[in-house]
Amino acid sequence: MRTVYAFGSWARGAVDCADLDLVVHLECRWIGPVMRDGEPVEGQPKPPFCDLRKALIGAMRDVEVGDYDEVVSAAHFPENLQLSALVPIWRAPSYVASEMKWPGWRAALDGVTVDPTAGHAPHVADALPLKLMQTTMDRERGERAVRAMQAGLLSWEFRPHGDKHKEASEMNAAELRLAKSHDCRDEDLVHRALVATRDVRKRFGASKVLYWYGKCGIWAEMLAENDCKAVVITPKWTQRGPNGSAVITPGPNHTTAKLDEFERAERRRRRE
Repeated sequence: MRTVYAFGSWARGAVDCADLDLVVHLECRWIGPVMRDGEPVEGQPKPPFCDLRKALIGAMRDVEVGDYDEVVSAAHFPENLQLSALVPIWRAPSYVASEMKWPGWRAALDGVTVDPTAGHAPHVADALPLKLMQTTMDRERGERAVRAMQAGLLSWEFRPHGDKHKEASEMNAAELRLAKSHDCRDEDLVHRALVATRDVRKRFGASKVLYWYGKCGIWAEMLAENDCKAVVITPKWTQRGPNGSAVITPGPNHTTAKLDEFERAERRRRRE
């Protein structure tokens, strides 16, 4: 590992940050051949970044770690990231010896001055009804979901949950049976989601509403693939939130032809 950089709102000096964004510059040197499925792999491939992230920070929350090469070359990054936007906060000893100007990690951290005007940079994925960290999507998939919404294939809204004591008293017998039938250990979470989306079941019919508890992705074909008219995603409650349910329903252009057209356009986008 050569260098660890910070970027995003913290690196800009924001007082209140959603998370800490780090980029790791790797230089891999393998001892012996790299094997995959019992066969040697040519060149010097990088190890899976998910394994490296786990080794670096474990299960630490509110820290996002990315690959330096992918970040610098990625055109979809919201800040049009350049090298000047990366704040080096750690360098490997071998590189420190060759760079006399490196002040050290303490000085690097102290060099990030507080800027009350610096805040969250706008992201395309901000249009999602949930934060990315509450879903199974990365930023690219999140932006793809937003494009599906903008194309009229999906509609969504966020339903905040109310007071749990009041909700429990409002549950009728049918809803209680429905709550007990869901495979979710947090019964209170199921109660809250059902009460907050009662009108959705009345509009589409209970058999056409799919409830998902925990992290879930959003994609253009999700309603057609699950043969439903609405998907209700309810992530677990957190101190930061937002705490509630995301209701995904068909958009005005939700047809098989339009879904196929959108998927073809996305394949072209990925090739480019």
